[in-house]
Amino acid sequence: VRQRIKVMTGEVEKYYQDHVQEFTTPEQVELAEIVLYTKDKNADEVRARINQAYQELQAGQAFADLAKAFSDGPSAKDGGNIGSFPLSNLTPAIREVVQTLQPGQYSQVLDMEFGFEILQLVKRTPAVQRPLEEVRRDVEERLFRIRLDPVMKEFMAELRKQSYVYVFPEFRGD
Repeated sequence: VRQRIKVMTGEVEKYYQDHVQEFTTPEQVELAEIVLYTKDKNADEVRARINQAYQELQAGQAFADLAKAFSDGPSAKDGGNIGSFPLSNLTPAIREVVQTLQPGQYSQVLDMEFGFEILQLVKRTPAVQRPLEEVRRDVEERLFRIRLDPVMKEFMAELRKQSYVYVFPEFRGD
């Protein structure tokens, strides 16, 4: 059956062009945060504390040091670093803020549903499109799989037409 399926170079190139997003690693951002939660706390006191952290940032204090000193989040011990994320996976509100930042810059105080947060863009990695030559085998395999089912059904139907099965009377169960 495999020899009945031919995948031509032009088809591979067209599939690649039509599905280029599938072969592109999305833009990534590495973020750090200073987060203060308001649950079971006086929101005005929490706001005053996050504003103090923001003022110290503006005065030149290191983000990581302030995250360790102020943040309620589990990332505080790591200087607020919460890791890397595809930009497209962030909530629209966070994405909008992060898109305007350059590495090392931080946001204004963000009023979130859980409390207050200051985000810092640690690093931005642009989207990377894998070249066709790197993914050619994957594309060929995808095209092969797409064509396999109908060819296999046709092959099985052909085999059924060509076959003859005789069941001896003693095995018929009549």
